[in-house]
Amino acid sequence: MPPKKQQKLTDLSVDDLQELIAQSVGEALKPLQSSVTKIQKELSSLRQQVDTMKEELVSKDAEIVQLKTVVKDGLDEREQYSRRKNLRIFGIEETDREDTDKLVIDLADKIGVSLQNSHIDRSHRVGKVGENPRPIIVRFVSYAERREVFTSKKKLRGTGIIIREDLTKLRLDLLKKAVSKYSPKAVWTSDGTILVNIGKTRPFRVKTESDLEKLFHKHPPSN
Repeated sequence: MPPKKQQKLTDLSVDDLQELIAQSVGEALKPLQSSVTKIQKELSSLRQQVDTMKEELVSKDAEIVQLKTVVKDGLDEREQYSRRKNLRIFGIEETDREDTDKLVIDLADKIGVSLQNSHIDRSHRVGKVGENPRPIIVRFVSYAERREVFTSKKKLRGTGIIIREDLTKLRLDLLKKAVSKYSPKAVWTSDGTILVNIGKTRPFRVKTESDLEKLFHKHPPSN
C-alpha cells in the first residue's frame, strides 16, 4: 500500500487552518500558562505574607504607643512627686531687691501659719518680667509646712493672692482641659492629683490623659 501523502496547507480549509493554529498555539502556551499559574500562586502567598506583616506592624505600633504612654506617665508621676514640697504663689507685689523668703513667711502669717526661714528650702520668682508680678515658687524643707500653707489658702479669698500646687506641664494641661470642660469650682488639685467633682459621686481623680478621656466618656461635658 503506497504511503499516505502529507496534506498540503493549501489543501486545508479555513476552519482546518484555524484549528491547526489553535492547537499549535495551545501547545506553545502550555509552559507559559503553567508559569503564570505558578506566579499567581506565589503572588497570592506573598500577599498573605504582606497582610500578616501589616497586621503585626499595626500590633507592634499599638504596643509601642502603649509603652510610650506608660513611660511618659511614669516619668510624669516621678516628676510630680519631686514637686510635692513645692507651692506657687500668685499675686504678691514684686519689688527690686525683695526677699522672697520673707514674702512667703509674711503671707503665711496672714493665713495663720507660723513659718521661719528654716522651714523654707528656697524660693524665687519664675517667668518673664512684665506688667503683672511674677509668681513665686517656694520649696519647703518639710511636706508638713507645705501642706499647712496649702490647706489654709482659703483665707486668701478676695485678696487677689492665689496659692497653687506646683504641677508638671502635663498635669497643668490636664487641669486646664478639665476646667474648660467643667465648672472651675468643680475642679481642684490635691498632692498633684486633679480632682473633678461630678454631681454627688466621689471626685474623679485625674493624673493622665487616659484618666481625662475616661472622665469625658463617663461624664460628657455639657459644653
